[in-house]
Amino acid sequence: MSAAGAPLAAVLDVGTSQLKAALVEENGRFAGSCAQTWGYTPVPGVPGGLRFSPEGLLETLGRLMARLGEQCGGLERVCVVIVSAQRLGGVLLDRAGGVLEGIPNIDRRGAALCRALSAAEYEDYYRVCGRWPGAQHMLGRMRWFAAQPGGAPVGKILSVSDYLTWKLCGEMASDPTTACETACLDIRTGGWSREIMEREGLSPALFPLLVPPGTVLGRTKGPAARALGLSEGIPVCMGAGDTQLGLLGAGALRPGQQAVVAGSSAPVNQVLAAPVADPACRTVTNPYVIPGLWVMEANAMLTGLSFAWARDLLFEEGGAEGFRRLEALARKGLAECGESQLFTFAGASLANSRGGGLYPTGQIRFAMSAWTAGQVSRAALAFSVFEGAAFAILANRALLAQAGGQPPAEDFLMGGGETRLALLPELLQRAGRGTLRLVEGADLTCLGAAALALTAVGAHPSLEAACAAMVCASPVPAAGSEGLDRWGAAAPRRLDAWAREWSRAVHDNTEKGE
Repeated sequence: MSAAGAPLAAVLDVGTSQLKAALVEENGRFAGSCAQTWGYTPVPGVPGGLRFSPEGLLETLGRLMARLGEQCGGLERVCVVIVSAQRLGGVLLDRAGGVLEGIPNIDRRGAALCRALSAAEYEDYYRVCGRWPGAQHMLGRMRWFAAQPGGAPVGKILSVSDYLTWKLCGEMASDPTTACETACLDIRTGGWSREIMEREGLSPALFPLLVPPGTVLGRTKGPAARALGLSEGIPVCMGAGDTQLGLLGAGALRPGQQAVVAGSSAPVNQVLAAPVADPACRTVTNPYVIPGLWVMEANAMLTGLSFAWARDLLFEEGGAEGFRRLEALARKGLAECGESQLFTFAGASLANSRGGGLYPTGQIRFAMSAWTAGQVSRAALAFSVFEGAAFAILANRALLAQAGGQPPAEDFLMGGGETRLALLPELLQRAGRGTLRLVEGADLTCLGAAALALTAVGAHPSLEAACAAMVCASPVPAAGSEGLDRWGAAAPRRLDAWAREWSRAVHDNTEKGE
């Protein structure tokens, strides 16, 4: 229940396709939340280049905060502000502190230059920074900027959350969970890597001071505070990477715990007691929001976008009604599921840090005998998207346990928008090991950010206490049907077949040079 006058954490969240503002109470209840879509502008003459206006970003978030104030009767109860943002986006400043460029996470302007290093050199980088450097990392973008003649020199490299936090309180800093996505952080020490900087010709002065997530950097002041409708003097807290905040919002606190925050994509993460790098360079290792812990990530990639693709392909209705119809059709496909196997690779996949995470060619494969027998139907296609997402998540769970050298905990946590499609967690529970626990609420990133911020200002004595008060997770409700029981018995064999076909698709694309 909401308490009159209860203090609120204000969370500003900059996602890939949405901007969001939320007000969250100490008990985890969202007093208000609003969002709007946003996008990027192509950089003329630059293949893969995209940009956004950092100044315009602040203005848009201000409008969202104004709407929140109307919903909640004002913003006077806000006791702390925190920013969560896409981990791979950035803002470049000139030497006078002016904005040179706002770069979104999907910018790929440095792709060609990132292919210049040999595999052996990149393996050296991987052991230090915990990821295979690519065009999605600031390291690759800085190669592009260095190659441009006559450009203004870069004075500072900030993440999107670093930039907004700086504008809010006047203090410039970053945190290891976000800074690691530059591919210039040494994940073993949590500090900037002088080794990588020297090899890339990057000055240490380009990078901001590092502080732990949850550090109170300063207090709201100046034009940014006014733009957001906030009083001056409110504590501003250093945030963290959006995926790591989502894990905190799921209640993943101990080594061995695995969690997936399933939205547009499905990053599967396992908490680690030490920074482990996958010998095969498939996964990504990141510092965690809890000091002394790390997380290894194996992303099942665009599972949520695959659901949206199937909905738009099969139905005229969009939104929630279209998803409801997709799930109903998929359940029909589950009931009819026999020996036929329809493989979809529109988005779900196995982690591949070397390839940038996402395999470039989506595919749908099925046996001709199944097609001639009439088994390749609309219902079979709908169910296959659910099955493929479940199998991708399960395969990445197994990969994490193998690469991290640590068996996962019995409980597997899951939250995010995809859990609204109840068939997906039902399949995961039936085919997986241990107990799948669903976390209430679709916005785990904002919930985790609020838990971090409220702990920073003393509303909770620790992150463990914050999660106990704010996070609610319960086992997947028991579900049974003849079709689900039959599928569950066949799931190990079908998962093996899915993995073989996925590997074959990868091989085929590799042969084509993709």
